[in-house]
Amino acid sequence: MIYVIGGRGLVGSAVVRRLTALGRAFRVIGREDAQSVMGTSCDVLFYCNGNAMKGKANANPWFDFEASVASAARYVMGIEAGLVAHVSSIDVYSDPTTRRGTDETAAIDRARLMPYGFNKLMAEDIVRRYARSHLVFRLAGLVGPGLAKNPVYDWVTPGKKVMISPDSVLNFMHTDIIAETMLALIDAGVRDDTFNVASRDSVRIGDLERITGASTDYTDDARSHTQTYHIAVDKVSARFPMPSSEECIRRHVAGQPTKLGDMSGSG
Repeated sequence: MIYVIGGRGLVGSAVVRRLTALGRAFRVIGREDAQSVMGTSCDVLFYCNGNAMKGKANANPWFDFEASVASAARYVMGIEAGLVAHVSSIDVYSDPTTRRGTDETAAIDRARLMPYGFNKLMAEDIVRRYARSHLVFRLAGLVGPGLAKNPVYDWVTPGKKVMISPDSVLNFMHTDIIAETMLALIDAGVRDDTFNVASRDSVRIGDLERITGASTDYTDDARSHTQTYHIAVDKVSARFPMPSSEECIRRHVAGQPTKLGDMSGSG
């Protein structure tokens, strides 16, 4: 039996779709189910439940601690799982601007982390300490069914404005490919390891107009907020080919309502 904690969220729902396609037995665990599964056991526990709101995390670290650290501890310590597959973030790296800084072996200066990344790293520590066996998956920007925030969402959604500079450079990975990759690593017998599961490159936000075929507006202060993420994926790519950010974004917008209508015919 596989438990999916947070199986109705963006990443968790992708895991559910993949498990369904594979015909695997699973159970989605939400907040209302938490107490009922304490003391039970499962083969694999997917933890996809941490807080994903960086702004709120950095403004209210205690909220984020409870949502990401205490929550992870409760499930990892309260359920006897053969394997904990823990979904984390590339924001645990103290220098996400270079591939060297985001290599899985890179030294992390915790003092440089914002509360969001610091708490994600603490949750990883708990998983490594208390899980019988574990895999940690560090994710970058996401696209896929159910997307409700981030620059790609703002770009293609009517009435939304992009809140960061067009010169920002970000990595985007489709959640369905993430789910496929995580399950493939589990099925291959990989254990007690950490992987960046991200696209093989990053894209400039200003290039989303070319990629999506849609135009957008920026907030008044967008140009004062420039973000840069370059993610090392050599480790996971040695096992499975990773797509480009552009490929993932195109896959996401295909068939999605956008500011130009149905983009399913864009190439």
